[in-house]
Amino acid sequence: MSIYVHIPFCHSKCAYCGFYSVAGTSMRQEWLKALCCEIVTRKTEMGEESIHQTIYFGGGTPSMLSPQEWNTILNTIEENYNIAPDAERTLEANPEDITPTNATLWRTLGFNRLSIGVQSLNDNALKASKRRHSAHEARRAIETALKAGFTNIGIDFIIGLPESEASDINLAEQLLKELPITHLSLYILSIDEGSILYKKTENGTFTPPSDDAEADMYKEYCQMIKAQGFEHYEISNFAKPGYRSRHNSAYWEQKPYLGFGPAAHSYNGSDMRKWNIANIKKYCEAWLNSEASSTTGYEMEILGKPDRYNELIMTRLRTSDGIPMSLLHSQSFIEYWETNRRALQKYLDMGVARIENDKLLLTEEGWLISDAIFTDLFC
Repeated sequence: MSIYVHIPFCHSKCAYCGFYSVAGTSMRQEWLKALCCEIVTRKTEMGEESIHQTIYFGGGTPSMLSPQEWNTILNTIEENYNIAPDAERTLEANPEDITPTNATLWRTLGFNRLSIGVQSLNDNALKASKRRHSAHEARRAIETALKAGFTNIGIDFIIGLPESEASDINLAEQLLKELPITHLSLYILSIDEGSILYKKTENGTFTPPSDDAEADMYKEYCQMIKAQGFEHYEISNFAKPGYRSRHNSAYWEQKPYLGFGPAAHSYNGSDMRKWNIANIKKYCEAWLNSEASSTTGYEMEILGKPDRYNELIMTRLRTSDGIPMSLLHSQSFIEYWETNRRALQKYLDMGVARIENDKLLLTEEGWLISDAIFTDLFC
């Protein structure tokens, strides 16, 4: 079991961001009350005896919360849920928020993993993406976190940002050589509808890299990151041995999780997904007016066997562990696998998929065309 808490506030919106978040602090007090109400109300949803192995605060910008807000939220969780003593507790943080005071506070609160939104070490790319930090400040933030006692530090990079240059990879390589980073997420820029870059793409003021150019950059970064001792364990994720993200791995392994906050998703590990409305005002109205069970508070989807098979394909093939053939041949999925397995042969022949140690796996080249592979294998 895992817990995810979505913090919907940001200092400002980044140019590429398509996640639900709002710039500013309007309705922050109401949101905090509604969030705690949701946390308490849903404590029996997955069974009161469930033990949660991971807690993840994402956003938005969780690192902008005040000490009082942290105490309120964490106390509410601890009082209502069983958290494993060795639980992975992750906080997403922006470099500009990582001060010695904040980093020490987060360690005191029990966070043992930090995920830092570096995104680029090119100051021009950071400025064009409307990030609030510089490359120097990103490095200083990592060093501050290390001094505060964080030994599990992950960073994010985005390929294809405006003003990016081919030499940016050399800056990334230097950072990985000089600082003991344990995890790295590497994303190819996506132009999400509603984002600033989407509007610039529509009006012709920004032209994203071609698919081929992005693929070449991705492969070059993958080679460089692995050369620094990281294992490539998921399409976008790399980790030093023993430092895979336990929380994100739970998603890919289709384990149950609870999501709290506006736009947060939950999954019972079997046949039901639900997600909160992506609107702070309506979220607060639903929970503070005791209407959380109505459709104004959340939406729900019941997954049939075909849906569960498709999700198995889409989540497990994202990882280096792949899918055990025994699972594809299980009573739950055999009929769908037998119907669609013929589509796999061309990818085996291309060398982008393989069956090894009784598991179906994709290569890095396969991950680059994973959407096409998933579609062909879906029922």
